[in-house]
Amino acid sequence: MVVVYDGYGQPDAFRVSGRVLHDSGRTPEGAGDGAMQNLVRTMADLDSREVSRVDLTVTIAGVSYSATSDSDGMFQVRVKGLLSASALPVGPVPVEAVLVVGGAVGRGTLHVVPASGVALISDIDDTVMKTWVTDKGRMAQTVLLKNGAQVEAVGGAAAAYRQARVSGVDAVFYVSSSPQNLYPRLRYFLEHHGFPAGPLFLKNLGDDSLLAHDSYKLDRLERIAADVPGVRFVLVGDSGERDPEIYREFRRRHPARVTGIIIRLVPGSKHLEPERFVDFVTVDDVWPADANVLDMMPTPRRE
Repeated sequence: MVVVYDGYGQPDAFRVSGRVLHDSGRTPEGAGDGAMQNLVRTMADLDSREVSRVDLTVTIAGVSYSATSDSDGMFQVRVKGLLSASALPVGPVPVEAVLVVGGAVGRGTLHVVPASGVALISDIDDTVMKTWVTDKGRMAQTVLLKNGAQVEAVGGAAAAYRQARVSGVDAVFYVSSSPQNLYPRLRYFLEHHGFPAGPLFLKNLGDDSLLAHDSYKLDRLERIAADVPGVRFVLVGDSGERDPEIYREFRRRHPARVTGIIIRLVPGSKHLEPERFVDFVTVDDVWPADANVLDMMPTPRRE
């Protein structure tokens, strides 16, 4: 089977990737699934079998590109310098990837961001999804025994993100340290709970260390910033792990490109000292009703 990850870019350049896997017969997730059914599905996701060195045709906005899966089953189409006549429209653009031999089809979306504007970059665990990262036992139960329909979303987060899109945020990017094997589960969670669609960045354990956190997230932030020049960012994370320190470092490197930083204060998390959140906007566990991300920022939303 062909899995197409949501891509991103600007009218003159874009990046789309995906993965070719042996079909595991994965069943759709449902709110009534039992713990054992969820465990079997999760273990099958984690034990995926990649298909390497196969050719694909990837079609975007009527143009076909060639790609080949690598040793991890990964493929990518990256294009720069599209002429104005070939420029992509801002907004969602359908993507179709087809195996040259066998004909298996995968579909996804390329999110095209304007040459200037504002994007929201969000963590997932304990920022939008209650994963209980600070309680390893509870986290393991949540990850292994619940599916995307059953995991609880952070109160008010989906509504706040939707309001952000309505109010002028041009795109939403999701960055997590979870392995990309969990892509179907996390994508379903976001859709099921009404979060705006957007690219989802996860670890490729063939390339990314399972234990690396700061360096991994900073790398993904730098990649997004390089791929969408001219775009400024609202960064949203939580207090449970290292989001405040990572975001502060990214802002130090790119002060003109960070409009603001929002941190959810996770109940029971350590290190809630006020100095950790200086110059940040904080959300006390649940997002306030009718929250508007842009209005929460300390700097003007547009230059």
